[in-house]
Amino acid sequence: MDVIDRANDMSDWLLAKQLAAQTGRSTSGTSRHQCDECAEPIPEARRVALPGVDLVCGLPDPDGEKTLMFNTVFDRTVGHEGRFQAHPDDRGNWTSGQVGKGQLKGTKFGISAMTYPELDIEGLTVERAKAIYWRDWWDRLGMARFRPATQYQLFDAAINHGMHHSTRMLQRAVGVKDDGVIGPHTLAAAQGAELNDLLMAFLAERLNFMTGVRTWAQFGRGWARRIALNLHYATEDNDR
Repeated sequence: MDVIDRANDMSDWLLAKQLAAQTGRSTSGTSRHQCDECAEPIPEARRVALPGVDLVCGLPDPDGEKTLMFNTVFDRTVGHEGRFQAHPDDRGNWTSGQVGKGQLKGTKFGISAMTYPELDIEGLTVERAKAIYWRDWWDRLGMARFRPATQYQLFDAAINHGMHHSTRMLQRAVGVKDDGVIGPHTLAAAQGAELNDLLMAFLAERLNFMTGVRTWAQFGRGWARRIALNLHYATEDNDR
């Protein structure tokens, strides 16, 4: 093994430890020898550090400039979303997106059966969840185009309510047409807005949206606490 191999193994080990530390939880089970997605070998350092690991591709470079805020966002989002739950009154837990229809597969780390009906939700690992968030949400939303403080708020809303709704909240917060499409007018308005005004207006739009959801009476207390915590995060992020 040469110096580069050792460095790569150390990087894999550090990433795996970081993933476990971010949630305060460890995965369990037998680690795979090959990635489920690309069939590439999974380095031994990652297999040892994160029992049950089944993925090596799709993860961002932990030292890359683009991923600095993503790591923070992932940590916070998983903190909001928590462990596996399969509440039968939550439509997101059903593969059809409708209560009582399809399979009740639940939600874990914010990854829901409604959005990913083909996944084994209960068996989802932290590493796979992070790869999904990076590939299907962070990149698809084009988060690199926004200021760091906006990145977190927009991303967290997208995970909670869907990309279309979160985009419309942002558009209403900055006073442009709320068509659910992030185009040049939306980007210019978001970049030009005074940051604190944008964050407060966005969270107001989000809370207003939540109160109109049918299950507000059942889940509203937890949702309101999520907004309260996001207000605290806004005060941390508004100088980034």
